[in-house]
Amino acid sequence: MNLHDALHNALISEDEAYLAAERTLFATPRDAARALERIAPADPAAATLGRVLHDAAERPLDGVDPFLDIQAANAVGTPVPVPVSETVASLLRYRFGAGLDPFLAWRLAKQPSLPLWRALSFVRYVAVDRDPDALPALARFVTLTGDDYLRGEVWTLLERQRGVAAALAAEARFQARRP
Repeated sequence: MNLHDALHNALISEDEAYLAAERTLFATPRDAARALERIAPADPAAATLGRVLHDAAERPLDGVDPFLDIQAANAVGTPVPVPVSETVASLLRYRFGAGLDPFLAWRLAKQPSLPLWRALSFVRYVAVDRDPDALPALARFVTLTGDDYLRGEVWTLLERQRGVAAALAAEARFQARRP
């Protein structure tokens, strides 16, 4: 998959198709970020992907998924057979530090089939820093998700953030222009 196709797929696809595009983009994140600025200026959530690509150029983000898989495996056979989202959010912060907000918000928007514990872990992590670069992806998630519980959790987070009205308005304008 070439860079242009990977960017296009990253913007329109979800779940496994998105993850395949992400792997291609993370191979050359600086080039991908520059190309994204040229091809998707009208998509407000593309700004979050741009930040994710810039972050991927600065530090490896590919360790997040294996780390989360380990958390899931460690919970199997315990009285609570899924990881506790608050604990996972804290462990993500401990292991990877601050600054994962745009990455986790973008993943939340692009992976609607995430297990609930993983999605809530992302929300709990993002709730601490409330990075404004995560807002467009969170606005996209709130407007498109069919999961009322997660929508409520993200909406509660958004209510505490500055700039949410502008992010939601930009997302509404973008969705209105889509075919």
